[in-house]
Amino acid sequence: MNLLLQKPKKISTLGILAYYNPVRQIVEAQQGQQLLDYSGLGNHANLGSTGDSDNNDPTWESNDLNYDTDDYTSHPLGIFNPTSGTFEVVMNPVSNYGGLRVLGSDHSAGTSSEIRTFANATVLFGLTLFNGTTSAIANASLVYGSNLIYTCSWHYNGVSTIMRSYLNGNPKNVVNLLGQAVAPDIALYMGYWPGTSYSRFKLYRSLFYGRQLSAPEIWDNYVAHKRELKVNGVILT
Repeated sequence: MNLLLQKPKKISTLGILAYYNPVRQIVEAQQGQQLLDYSGLGNHANLGSTGDSDNNDPTWESNDLNYDTDDYTSHPLGIFNPTSGTFEVVMNPVSNYGGLRVLGSDHSAGTSSEIRTFANATVLFGLTLFNGTTSAIANASLVYGSNLIYTCSWHYNGVSTIMRSYLNGNPKNVVNLLGQAVAPDIALYMGYWPGTSYSRFKLYRSLFYGRQLSAPEIWDNYVAHKRELKVNGVILT
């Protein structure tokens, strides 16, 4: 069915932990040293490695936040739910410079779990479980392209973490990963992977939920993103 003929959809707010909307910040002239959280919970992210302008700052552009080479934003650890959660990112991967990892924590110490993507002809979008010593990875091979919506949701059933991946609102893969995810205890970054690889992408939106969204909810989010961003000149696939 043509999207324009469907009943208008709204982005789900049930269980949302953070809602970053760079496009809205730009429209409202709120660019600065923070990526604002529009969920109302105050989980704002900081740009770069200092409170002031520095080389690790993503760049505010006309309708996106551009993460290039060593750019990143630091996010509150509480936005990652190890038992049941969803991470959704609306982005344009620019290149596979060093391997594209959208979200992650520093593995050099402590424990962490990540949602990450690698851009290398295809995008492997998945969830990594790390207990401080070893890691296990659930990946889904998805299309690598421009202005797409990638969604990763997970739920721990007491034995395995079940990961579901979606591309533009459509379910792609279901992967069972033995064990439970561990919440990061150091730092959570979007864009930069400390000490190893970097990311290059243009961010339009990213959302975190403390629950696994259903397939219809993820589709509704896709329709809402597509409608709302088009108003601001971002044409999604």
